[in-house]
Amino acid sequence: LDKNASPNNFVLADVATSQLVAQRTKLKVFVGHEIETLDFNDKKSKMNAYYEGAVPEDWLKQTPIQWVIYGPYEKEISNSFAADSSLKIAYENDSVVIYKVEP
Repeated sequence: LDKNASPNNFVLADVATSQLVAQRTKLKVFVGHEIETLDFNDKKSKMNAYYEGAVPEDWLKQTPIQWVIYGPYEKEISNSFAADSSLKIAYENDSVVIYKVEP
């Protein structure tokens, strides 16, 4: 992810995944550590709603998010997540899919 993204890019993922991303890359996360994320509870609720399919279809376009991760922690939120047409697979293995948000 670090090789294919700009340091100012934002990543959407569960809090646990986001904390790993923040530790291991130069990227920013939409919702990460509770103390270091402004409006943590609101952002966490929106992140959960996104994976549950409970946000408006154009929600991602209204955010600074360029990458979406769907792995083990996100599957705990919703194992029926369906990527919309704005997401293109950038990386995939047996446990995680990383999507690039297309304009």
